[in-house]
Amino acid sequence: MRSEYFVARKESPPDLCLKESGNCDVFVGIYKNRYGFIPKKQNTQQLSVTELEYNKAKQYDKPMILLVSSDDIKRDTKLSQFILKIENFSTGHFRKVFENLDQLKLNC
Repeated sequence: MRSEYFVARKESPPDLCLKESGNCDVFVGIYKNRYGFIPKKQNTQQLSVTELEYNKAKQYDKPMILLVSSDDIKRDTKLSQFILKIENFSTGHFRKVFENLDQLKLNC
């Protein structure tokens, strides 16, 4: 579920995004250039909602489909660091690299 499709709810956007990450059947992460919004509340590590969602899905041992853009020229430094974390052979996950929208569609 994309947060753009959420309707009015009592939860804050970060809280709802994390709740959905824990409730999903399969977590799909698509990463290109932006690290994402960093909530101030209860976030001492200053992680983005993007990384917090991944962490929540991993905590609940959700199956993951992780897609990473090969275009890293304009990529946020923090997103590059996060991608290194998810690509870590010992603690991360397999991911698929895509070059354009057509390849992304084929991988999904």
